[in-house]
Amino acid sequence: MGFSSQIQPDIEKDRFTLVFGVRYETADETILESVYQFVFEVMDLEQFIIYNDNQSITVNHIMPHLLSVAVGTMRGILVVKTAGTNFSKYPLPMIDVNQLNANLSTTKQ
Repeated sequence: MGFSSQIQPDIEKDRFTLVFGVRYETADETILESVYQFVFEVMDLEQFIIYNDNQSITVNHIMPHLLSVAVGTMRGILVVKTAGTNFSKYPLPMIDVNQLNANLSTTKQ
């Protein structure tokens, strides 16, 4: 299982877009891939965004909460999409969003 993610803050509109997905694959092929765009409205978003020297972005404080919503929603989507198939035996496992956040970030939150 793998993850894809992309963050796109829009400071002017106080919107934060998180493109998040999961992929189940074997050594030879991708079996299932599901990627969705989550759009959050965050009051005063600018206070949570840090633009790093290497052109990356760090999101302070709120990122674990946004990831938690995305992971929970993705879990529900996968349950519905895999219902009645052999994939339903392999639900999205419990994920530590703080660890996921640390792996996705370039600096500590």
